[in-house]
Parts: sequence; C-alpha cells; structure tokens
Amino acid sequence: MSKKKTAVLLFILIPVVAGAILIQTEMVYLSHEAAVNDTVFNLVAKNEHALPNQEVDLARLNQNPDIFLNEISQWKAEQIELKNTVPFFQTILDDDPIYRLQTDLQVTFADGSQSTLAWESWRYGVIIGPIVISLGDGPPGFITAVAES
Repeated sequence: MSKKKTAVLLFILIPVVAGAILIQTEMVYLSHEAAVNDTVFNLVAKNEHALPNQEVDLARLNQNPDIFLNEISQWKAEQIELKNTVPFFQTILDDDPIYRLQTDLQVTFADGSQSTLAWESWRYGVIIGPIVISLGDGPPGFITAVAES
C-alpha cells in the first residue's frame, strides 16, 4: 500500500476509533435524550432506586432526616431540555464550560402511585446541536413534585 493510501486510511480511521471510544466512555452523547437518561439512571442508582416526591435539593438528602425517599419501579424522562449556559463561542473558550439539564420525570413508585417530578441540574461540558460532549459531573440537582396521580 502506498504512503498516500495509508495516510488517507489513518485520517479516516483515527477519528472513527476516537469517536467510538468517547461514546463508549460516556463522554459524547449523540442525543440530548441519551445524556439525560444516562444522568438520571445514575442518579436513581446512587439513591438506591428511590427519589423524594417533594421539592428538595438532592445534594442535601443525607442532611435532612425529614425527607422521605420513595422506591421507584419505573421512570421516563419527558420534555428534555439541554443548553449551554453561555453563548456557544464563549463556551469554546471556557476552560470549564457548563450546560444545563431540565426534564420532567414521569415516575411510578413501588406502591403504584405516580408522580411528575421536575428535575434540573448542570454538568460540565458543551452542547453542539444534538451532540452532548460531557466533561464531568455536576451536582445531583433539584427535584420538584409537579403533579401526582
């Protein structure tokens, strides 16, 4: 194989392999929905598959004994919104860019009750259209009960 063909092949393969590795390591998400679902999945797992059904700063769950956690049997994220906290060109120049996440969680608790929980937080990273480049975690966020059924 000629040097020119080898160079072209490497020029194509290196970004493809790097992209696949970034997606596998959850540094790049190809949709906002995937980023939120992964983040909420980790949040629920960290709280032993339970969430409060009231307004609360999730970072302070362990500090307030009055907060009751309800076991979750299933959840679904709806009305997902992710956006950079500053204009895109400022984000590129920022050494710690931040994006904001918001979603409504349709939650079914283990006792059969259902609730809509508004959840919001932020993470380090950049939003570029549908792509989310995650550069690290942020706080667990805030939950507010919107509706119960």
